[in-house]
Amino acid sequence: MGRGKGNPTGWIARVSTGQILFEMDGVSLSNARQAATLAAHKPSDLRVRGPTRKYKDKDR
Repeated sequence: MGRGKGNPTGWIARVSTGQILFEMDGVSLSNARQAATLAAHKPSDLRVRGPTRKYKDKDR
């Protein structure tokens, strides 16, 4: 069996349920760290909410 399997074309990361993975590009390391720190200290009660109106099949 050979060691190499060719050139990698992408990356894969396993992210557990309830976690968010951020990728930051085009910013300095210090700005990225500051943004991550600010995001980590946001109140945890902020959630993304879905539509509040319930649709029936005939309403669509």
